[in-house]
Amino acid sequence: MSRAPEIASMPATYLASAAGREGTPYLVALAYFALGDADRGRANVYDYYRPAGPDGARAAETSGGGDAVRATVKACEGLGVDELILIPTVDDLDEVARSADAVL
Repeated sequence: MSRAPEIASMPATYLASAAGREGTPYLVALAYFALGDADRGRANVYDYYRPAGPDGARAAETSGGGDAVRATVKACEGLGVDELILIPTVDDLDEVARSADAVL
């Protein structure tokens, strides 16, 4: 389940002031995706985060499929994210081209 709604309930200015900073922060987010083999992509992310324990490994969400990637991009736009880094989760260079086709 995405943590975006939880984070969205905290305005960026509140987060900045809570950290003792002034102004509006530049928000950068990352999103894992798998367009070809979503199950393999999720397994790869789970394996990567496994040393963080079961809760840490489950917390890393992977968008599977073009619709899910587009929804993630739209959600980040709605949160006011300034820069979104999309990270492919399978070792297939075609994923990068497919991600461009999905979101551009």
